Order: sequence, then C-alpha cells, then structure tokens
Amino acid sequence: MPQQLAPKEAAQFRQVIRSYEEKHYKRGLKTADLILKKNPKHGDTMAMKALILNSQSKTDEAFALAKEALTADMKSHICWHVYGLLYRSNKNFEEAIKAYKFALKLEPESAQIQRDLAILQVQMRDYQGYVQSRNAMLQARPQLRQSWTALAIAQHLAGNFSEAENVLTTYEGTLKTTPSRTDIEHSEAVMYKNSLIAAQGDYDRALAHLNSACKHNLDRLAVMQNRADYLAKLGRNEEAAMAYRALLDRNPDHAIYYEKLVSALQIPNHDLKARKALYDDYAEKFPRCDAAKRIPLDFLSGDEFYQAAEAYLTLMLNKGVPSTFANLKHLYSDPAKKFALASLAEKYLQSESILSTSKDKGEAAALYFLAQHYDYHLSRDLTKATSYIERAIEKDSKSVDFHMTKARILKHSGDIANATEMMDAARKLDLKDRYINSKAAKYQLRNNENDRALKTVGLFTRADTVGGPLADLLDMQCIWYLTEDGEAYARRGITGLALKRFHAVASIFDVWQEDQFDFHTFSLRKGQIRAYVEMIKWEDHVRDHPFYSRAALDAINVYVELADKTSTNGVNGTGSDGDYALAMKKAAKRAKKDLQRLEREAAEKQAKQDPNKSGQSGEAKKKDDDPLGLKLAGATDPLGEAMKFLSPLLQACPKSIDAQHAGFEIYIRRRKLIPALRCLYSALAIDRSNPKTKQQLATLESILSSNADLPQKVLEALTAEFKILQDEIPSLQSRNDSPGKRRVPLYNIIWIDTINGSLAIDYAARSSKTLVKLERWELPLARVTGLTGSSQPEEFARRVLVRAYGDAQCRKRALVLINPRAGPGGALRRWSNEVKPLFDAARMDLDIITLKRGGEATDLAERVDIDKYDTIMACSGDGTPHEIFNGLAKRSDASRALAKIAVSHIPCGSGNAMSCNLYGSYRPSFAALAIIKGIVTPLDLVSITQGNRRFLSFLSQSLGIVAESDLGTEHLRWMGGSRFELGVLMRVFRRRCYPCDVAVKVEVGEKSDIKAHYKRHASDAGAKQPPLSVATVQDDFGGLPELKYGTIRDQLPDGWELIQYDKIGNFYCGNMAYMAPDANFFSAAVASDGCMDLVTINGDLSPITATKLLYSVESGKFFDNPHVQYKKISAYRIIPRDQKDGYISIDGERVPFEPFQAEIHQGLGRVISKRGIFEAEGPADWDKVTVMDRIHA
Repeated sequence: MPQQLAPKEAAQFRQVIRSYEEKHYKRGLKTADLILKKNPKHGDTMAMKALILNSQSKTDEAFALAKEALTADMKSHICWHVYGLLYRSNKNFEEAIKAYKFALKLEPESAQIQRDLAILQVQMRDYQGYVQSRNAMLQARPQLRQSWTALAIAQHLAGNFSEAENVLTTYEGTLKTTPSRTDIEHSEAVMYKNSLIAAQGDYDRALAHLNSACKHNLDRLAVMQNRADYLAKLGRNEEAAMAYRALLDRNPDHAIYYEKLVSALQIPNHDLKARKALYDDYAEKFPRCDAAKRIPLDFLSGDEFYQAAEAYLTLMLNKGVPSTFANLKHLYSDPAKKFALASLAEKYLQSESILSTSKDKGEAAALYFLAQHYDYHLSRDLTKATSYIERAIEKDSKSVDFHMTKARILKHSGDIANATEMMDAARKLDLKDRYINSKAAKYQLRNNENDRALKTVGLFTRADTVGGPLADLLDMQCIWYLTEDGEAYARRGITGLALKRFHAVASIFDVWQEDQFDFHTFSLRKGQIRAYVEMIKWEDHVRDHPFYSRAALDAINVYVELADKTSTNGVNGTGSDGDYALAMKKAAKRAKKDLQRLEREAAEKQAKQDPNKSGQSGEAKKKDDDPLGLKLAGATDPLGEAMKFLSPLLQACPKSIDAQHAGFEIYIRRRKLIPALRCLYSALAIDRSNPKTKQQLATLESILSSNADLPQKVLEALTAEFKILQDEIPSLQSRNDSPGKRRVPLYNIIWIDTINGSLAIDYAARSSKTLVKLERWELPLARVTGLTGSSQPEEFARRVLVRAYGDAQCRKRALVLINPRAGPGGALRRWSNEVKPLFDAARMDLDIITLKRGGEATDLAERVDIDKYDTIMACSGDGTPHEIFNGLAKRSDASRALAKIAVSHIPCGSGNAMSCNLYGSYRPSFAALAIIKGIVTPLDLVSITQGNRRFLSFLSQSLGIVAESDLGTEHLRWMGGSRFELGVLMRVFRRRCYPCDVAVKVEVGEKSDIKAHYKRHASDAGAKQPPLSVATVQDDFGGLPELKYGTIRDQLPDGWELIQYDKIGNFYCGNMAYMAPDANFFSAAVASDGCMDLVTINGDLSPITATKLLYSVESGKFFDNPHVQYKKISAYRIIPRDQKDGYISIDGERVPFEPFQAEIHQGLGRVISKRGIFEAEGPADWDKVTVMDRIHA
C-alpha cells in the first residue's frame, strides 16, 4: 500500500500537483522538499519532484529520483505513472507503455493513466492495444460521445470496419432525440459511419445510409461526391452521370469529375469525338472554365489536337496568362505535341490572331511561352530561350516573370553567378512579393552566398524574433531554406554548419510526428473524426516527403566524407584549407555576437515574467551550446551518426535508389555486408542499369573475392547470395548436382515461379544448332543454394526474373499474323511446334490470325487498335512485314502508329532478312527467344513515290541482277534460299546490263568516311533508344511525314545530278545489312542513322570477276572490293531506259517497271531487336578508323 501522509502533508502534496499542472515549478519543488524533510521515503512526493525536475530539463536527476521513488514504493501507481511520463518526454515510448500498464494494474480505475496509455498506443500504432484501452474507457464513461467515437476509430484503425460501424450504431440507439442539424459533431459522425460502410464494399447500403442522412448533414460536398461514387461503383451509370454533372455545375474546373463523368457515360477511350464533345459542351456552358478547354489536349491527337491546341493557346496568349506553359508542359512527354505547341506559338507571333487591343500583351506572352519551351528539359535550346526571353523583356521591362525566367535560363546554362544577379533584379521589381524574394534567396544559396541569402529572406521574417531571421525560419519550419543553406555550406566545405542545418530539418520532421499527441485528444473533443483519421494516415508517410530524403542524403554524404578522411587539421571534418579557416573564424566571431545579443534579449524578457514560472521548458528556449556545429562535425563515430538518418530514410523511401546507394555506402564501411547486400538487391530491382549500382556491385564482389577477414560460414552464405547478381545463375544449382552440371544463362530464362514447394524455371534449352526448346527445371526450395539469406522464395524468383529480362518488356502483347504460304510452307507447323510454347511460357498475350489472301496484313494493320498491342508479329517471310508497315502508313495517324507499335518477325520465308538483322538468326525458335527478350528499337523507313502512289520500304530497293534473281525465280520458291544463288549465276554469265538514269542525294561518299560514320553510330548508345523521330513529329499529325524532296513527278531537286548509267548491272539500295542469311550486302547499315546504303556494280564484268565479287559478300570482303561503289545517301531518283519491261524489287515485292523516287525518314518506324542494333558485322577494320583520321570526311 502507498505510504500515508498526515493531513497537513497530504494537503501539501495536493499543492505540489497543482504547482506542476500550473507550471509553478519553483513553488512545487519547495513544497515537495518540505514533505520529504518529514517523510524522506515518500515515493509519490519523490516521483512528483522528479516530474518537476524533468520539466526543468534536469533529465538525469529526474530519472535517478524516479527510480529511487520506485524503490521506496513499488506498489504506487503514481510512481509508475510518473516513470512512464519521464520515458514519454524522452521519446522512449515502448518503456513508457510498460510503465503505464504496470500503473494501470495497480490502479485500474484511473482515467488519467488509461488516457495516457491509449494516446501512446495510437502514437505507436498498437491498434489492438488501443482497442482494449478505448473499450475500457467506454465502460468507465459511456455517457460521453467521444468515448464511443474513439472506440469506433480504434476498431477502424485496427481494420475492423464492421465493429467500428456497430459501435456507432449502438451509440445512435442510445440517443433519445435526434441531434440538431447544426450539430457538427453529429454530422461528422454520420459521414464517418458512411465511410465505414463503404470501406466494407457494401456500396448499396452505403448509398441508402447516405440518402437517409444527407438532409441533415452539413458537408454537402462530401455527400454529393460520395453519392456519385457509390452510384458509379454500383453500375447505375445514368444516375452517376447526373450526380457528376451536378458536381461539375458546382466546380467546372475539377478534372477528376470530368474523368468520372466520362466513365459513367461509358464513353470508350478510342471514341475521341464523343469525349471532345462532352468537354466542348462544358466549355460553352462555362466560358471562363479552363479545364474544359485544356483537358482534351491530353487525349486528342492529329489534326484534332492541332486545332484544339491552337484555339486554347490563342485564347491564353491573348489574355497574357503567365501560367500558360505550366498548364501545357505535361504534354511534352509526347514529342509530337511538344513540337506542335512550339510551332503554334511561332505561328501566333506571325499571325493576325493577336487581338489589336492586346497586341503587345499577346506578343510578350507568346515570347515568354517560347522562352520557357526552349528552357524546358525536354525541349532545351538555351540559345533560342535566351533570344526569346530578351525579346519578351523588351516588350515589358517591368515583368517579374520574364526576369525570373531569364535567371532560370542562365542557371541552366551553368552561369549561376549571373543567374543570381538576374533573380535579385527580378526581386527588386516587386519588393512586396514574398515568392520572388524566396527565389532570389534560393539562387544566392545556390551561388554559396549564405550571408546574403539570410539578409534577403530576412526581409520577410519577424523583426522582433530573438535570434534574428534564422531563428524565425526555424520557428516557421522553413525546410526549403534550411536544406539549401546546408547544401551551400557543404559545398563550401563548412561541415559543421551544413550538418547543423540538416539536423534542423530532421528535427522538424520529428516535431511533425510528435504533434500527433495534441490531436489524439483534440480531434475527438472537437468531433473532427474524418480529418483525424486522414492525419493518422498522413503521419505514417510523413518522411516520404522529398525534403526529408534530400536532407537525410545530404547529411549521410557529409558523414561518409568525414569517415573517409584520414587526416584533418583541427576538429575532425572541419577542413584544412585557408578559405575554410577564414570562414570559420568569421562565423565564430559573428556567432559570438549573436549569442551575446540573444542572451541579453532573453534576460530582458525573462525579467518581465512571473518569477514562479522561471525555468519552465515551455516558455524559454534551450540555449544552443553548439551554434557552429563543431560537435556534429567532430563526431567520433560519423557512420553511427549517419545511421540516425539512414534508418528512417530506408524505412520511409524503400523505392529510392539514392537511399539504397547511401545504405550500401554506410553498411559497407561498417563491415555490415548482409545489409549492404540487401541494399544492393533493392537498387538492382529499382534500376539495374544505374552506373553507381554497377560500381557498388563491383565493390562488393571485390570484397567477397578477397575473403575480407570474414568467418568462413558467413563468407559462404554471402557468396551464395551474391551469385544471383551474376550474368549466369550458378546459385540455382542443386546441391546434389555436380558443379557446372546445369547452368542456365540469364538470357535463356523465360519465367520463374514457385510451385508446390519447388522453384520452377522455364527456360529455352538449345536442342540443336537450329532449334531451342522449352524446358522446365524444378528444384525443391530446400535445395536451392541461392535462397541463402532470402526471406521469401517469391522475392528470389522475382529478382532473378528482373535480372533475366533486363531492359526488355516482360509479357508483351502481340497480334500474330501467320502466312501459311510463306517460303517453302510450314509456317503453321513451325508456329505451333517451335514458337508458341516459348511465348506461352513467357506469359505473352497473343491474338493469332492466319492470313488467307495477299494484302490482308495491310488491311489488318490499317485497322488495328494500336493501344491494345505492343507488337504486330509476322510469322512469314519479309513480305508480310512490308504489308504491316504499309498498313500502318495508311492510317490517318500514321506517324503515331508507326512510332507506337513495333513490328517483329518469326522467320518462315525464303530470305528472312528481317530476322537475320534483328535477331541474328533465321531459325524461328531463336527469333522467338530474341523477341521475348528484345527491346523496342527505332528503324529508318523509306518513302517510295511511283506514279500517284506513295508507300514505305523497310528493307531494300533493287533494279538489276538482284531484283531479277529474286522476283524472276518465284517459280522456284520450293528451293528455299538456293533459288537466289541460281538466279544470280544465270544472269552473271549473261553479262546483263540495265541502262538507267540515276540522281542521288549523297551524304557520305568515300568508303573510309563511311567506316568513320559507322564507327560513330555503332558506338552511340543513344542510338539504341527509341525516341520519336524528327520526321514523325513535324507533319502536323496527319499521315506520313512530308516529303523533303517531293515526288517522282516533281522537278529534280536542287543539288541533285542526273547521271546516265549505260552499263549498270546492279542498283541495290538497303536499309538493313543482311538481305538473306550469309548475305551481308550492306555491312555499314545502321538501324537509325538517317541514311540508305547504296551499292552499284557494273554489268560488263567478266563472269569470273562478277562471281568472285558476289561470293565476297559471304566472306566479308564485299565492301572493300574496288568494283563495288558504296555510298550513304538520303534520297535518290531512278529512271529505267531502253527496256520495256523488267523487275524492280521493293522489299522483295515486285512493283511496276517505271521511274520512282526514294527518300528516307530517320527513326520513323519501330521494331523489336535483340540488342537495339543490327546483328551484323560492320565493314572490315571499321573499328580501327579514328576520328582524327576522318576529321575532314
């Protein structure tokens, strides 16, 4: 039993409690000492004295006294309660909860202890314990509404939605009268209950409840939104549409309402006309509504986009709206729209669209738009941006926005000093604008001018704040300034102040988290239930904020640098150069003056206060005993300090590759290899191509290979886990298999799954030189060495699959067109036996069509839904891909279609050139595996104009021996590829010549220059990426791009020379390298260099010379043969002469023997390739050509 006090001392004890509650700490301590003088072992008094000492920041003394109080009276609930309060004030919530629970056992009826325990439980997200506590509090005080509400919230947070609803229903049953309509607490409770019903998925009942309660609810907007959403989820689309229309009438600029209305009206995404009509109706109904005019730009394309964008841009520029570019820049992810908007702004400047009443304003707005366009990272041309912004400033020299944008352009050009001065000039144009003031201060910090920035931002801080502008910024929790300030100090090498700022940012987030304590009771008391629940959810992700991760990473980087320094002068991490020493000396002097002033002001303020309140923590700020951060910079364990930032960072931002990189750097230095490996795994899952990830991979591999003084078992476990990161997966080897008995290259792995306790690996196994077959390898999970240290087999399988696919898209969607008559026949059989099993194993989504007539592929491609598929796959020879490209070219959105959907090829024909170039094989199963693991690649396409017709070529164009050898042997198709060789030999021995007139636009004419050109493009990694081509985006979204050189019917373009060839034997122009297996005619061909490769050979060569020449193709000596004229060209015109009929071959297809013209479009099409390049060897010794050798090429 607690010790009993005499009546006098008992009264004094009650006075101690009052003094603590009223924060009269000196009076409370004096009274407690009087009690302890007579009762030195009175535990409750000792506990209350400890609580007061803790409030005076005497934490160590308080804990010592509290433990002494417990020793004196272990069964006092006051002693245990106080002990819990001390732990809570020191943020040791786990120990505080233990103390509260023990106190509650001693005094189960204490409402205060129960309330403190409940608050800590919800703070620590112990929702089950919170339910128990709130249940007990409800039983103790069932007459209070907040007791019922709190229990409902506890059940909700614990995931018990039906129980939460039942609590509220039970309370409603206890009400004798219906609360008034103005009762905010009741209104909130009703809407909260409605949300609980909806959370259970019972939208029918939620709608009925809403309808019954809506008349008496104060939150009309929430009622309307919920009703519309419930109707939509119940499929009552007509009513839902009416509800969303009512919401739009209330707020026509709410974009989400439009999306939901479109869904309720069941307008399909491809019905652009209906969607546009809906927005047009609202634009007409609400002329000042921006959303109805702007949102259609997101989904429109082609001419419709152009017209809508022109109308919107003209309207906004006429008004001079500064935010026009900000409203439209999200469209820049579509390159076509990006270029269209720029061209429209240029057109506006040159047109009569500018209203005469606002001509200067409209021109200035257009110039401002173009300046921002060329400054934006997706369309950056800083020279043009500078030109446009200077013209805009000439129009309006007082515009803050124009000067601010000019500063931004200077920053992007790397001239941060002039950018800072320009931003400050913009600030001076409007000294009352806080935003531009902040921007100026930010630029000054980027220029490492900390003192100047503080003075600038201090113009908008409170002048009477003790500690000056910086103290006020800390009070206002201005995290952007503190972060930028810290980064500037870090760049200057002033480590202490940098860390000081980063710790300040971290403490602000701690304060935000601790602020929950105030709302756990306040929100219930005020009845703000829904806002409180949303706050709880927000607090769970508070450290997801970009500024927290930024400051944390900055602090970690500084601590890592401190840890890596082997020698420093003075304090560890404070630097050693003269500049730093001078800066520190000035900073110390300034800090000393600031401290003296701060102490003087604090003393004056304290002198005016009630002397009984002196020493209380809530009134006086703690003195900063490390104003320069020297203690932080001199930390004896920098990596341990870094862990204080890293742990919450990894927990809050597991998807951040920078956080994983930082984790690896910290753990690897602390010799914590398993956590380092875990961070490396996570980084690989986020972006396996990141250079820093690869560097860290090499670092870990080096440590493991050097044994690193690790215990043998630990080293074995780490090595086994690390093996999964290699190009092959020996870690998937069974323990019962001998080493190397079965090894599966990552490229061959198609799918991995866990089935019935085993790891099932579907992979392509090489059955012969001509075939790969699907095989499955099932390993019991207990025997998979790669699972060492892995928590979940599914995660292990996922990591392997991510590694196996690399940059390739998994589970591609394909429209498959099978031509059963291709080549020697047998396409259906090859598809079923060799190809489809591999695609099925890869979980590809396939729609299969067997072609029944010529030209059918063209018709299908013209009508295909390009958003439904990733690729159109031709199971055929090269003729079907030709039809597919031309089918896409016939569409009204041809440019978008060709850039959106990739064409792929399963070789089942005679030549199979497309497969040879893209996949390095003419075997169907090898091509199938390459498509599964392939990446989308841009491909040059050629426009052919002949007569009134225009069509595309993807492979080659020929006149002469090659054309006749192909088309003139159609009757020998049963011979397969051998028919080409026979046709060539027959014509070579006849010395056939094909007179014609040829005009060519030459880009690279000499063979040595062509090798240099090939070397430049072969080493260009950017060539493997599929950006939308320039040709595609310049044609105003119609069909194909405009022809730069006109058609065959137009006059010969300037600069072209028409040459008569009387003895030409072979005119051969190609887009790809291989024209058939082992026939690398165009060895310098590149997938997307904007050039065709032209080969011409005279026809009067001797049969022996001509035969050797053609056979040199296979040996790789064709390019360098002196009888071969090889050029890189961008366009040509050919006119046959002296021959009534003959063969012209376009992609192996015969066209009329008439003049035609060809012009290339760089990157117009898309294909799936194995590696993003042609699988062909370049010209001999191309890699030995240097840039200096060909500088005059």
